[in-house]
Amino acid sequence: MAILPRLKEEVQEHLRRMLGRLKMALGIGRRLTAEEFHELSQLGEAIVEYGRMVEGYFGQSMSTVLVETTELASRFRETPQTIEDALLLLSKNGRASADDRPGCWKVRLGCAPVVCHNLNDQEPGRGAA
Repeated sequence: MAILPRLKEEVQEHLRRMLGRLKMALGIGRRLTAEEFHELSQLGEAIVEYGRMVEGYFGQSMSTVLVETTELASRFRETPQTIEDALLLLSKNGRASADDRPGCWKVRLGCAPVVCHNLNDQEPGRGAA
């Protein structure tokens, strides 16, 4: 009978995490501090850069890359929840979306709106003509 209480605890923990993710996705609950937001933003950018590295490895141009939260957590030495939080932040900016497979996300490799530059713009370091 010792299995039943442990199973009940696991189900409660799973529901607590799920509700926490739902609250974050909906913007309900505790707000991030400026430092937490900055750290998650940096982690999100690192995840996108990792996706670009995968793209380069395969030598093909890809618009999206499929990533696994557990693999990213191991690679970036973060918890899977922190990775999920960074991916949720990317999803709010339209740069990631949850996949049908549990723990998998699609990361868009296109330029970030703030970082993209038009090729017709003047190059950095050159004065106006």
